[in-house]
Amino acid sequence: MKEYTILVCEDSSMGIFTGIYEAYERKLDLDTVVLQVGEEDNLRLFAEYIRVVPSEEKSEKVIRTIRRRFGEETLRIIFEALASTDSQKGQVVYQMIVFGLRGQFKGQLIDCLSFEPIIKVVALSTTVWHEYHHFYGFLRFQELANGILFAKIAPKAQVLSFLGDHFANRFPLENFMIYDECHD
Repeated sequence: MKEYTILVCEDSSMGIFTGIYEAYERKLDLDTVVLQVGEEDNLRLFAEYIRVVPSEEKSEKVIRTIRRRFGEETLRIIFEALASTDSQKGQVVYQMIVFGLRGQFKGQLIDCLSFEPIIKVVALSTTVWHEYHHFYGFLRFQELANGILFAKIAPKAQVLSFLGDHFANRFPLENFMIYDECHD
C-alpha cells in the first residue's frame, strides 16, 4: 500500500507554489505527493499531512523555474488555472510541473494534450479567462461622492487581480475600487 504525503496549502498561487517547492525541497516521492488546497473533511488513512506556510521567496523560485523552463504563456495559463474554484487545481498544476521537469515531452508543455493534468489545467484556465473577459467587457463603475469609481462583482473564480491590472492600465489617473463579494 502506497503511503501518501499530503501537503495542505493555502488557496492562493503563493500557497500552491510554496507547496510545490516544499515537495522538491523535502525530496518527497513525487508520485505519492498530493497538493491539497485548504482543509478537507475526510482524512486519508496511511497519509502524512504537512501544513505548508506560504512563502513569497519559495513561490518566486517556482515562478522563475516555470518561466525559464516552460515560458511566459505556460505561466499565464497556470496563474489563470490557480484562480479557479476547482478543489483539484493545486494537484493538477503540481502534476503538470513534475511532468514538465522530468522532460518527458519535447516542445511547449501546454501543447501536450495527451496528459490529463495538462488538459485539466488548460480547461481551468479557459474557464477563468472567459469569466475575466465577461467582467472586463461588462463591468460598470459608479462615481461615489468622493470621486472614487466603484464597482461590485460576484465572480465564481478569483478574477479580481486580473481585472485590477486591466483597469489600472485603462484608468491610470483615476481612483477606483472593485469589490469582490465572493472572495476574501
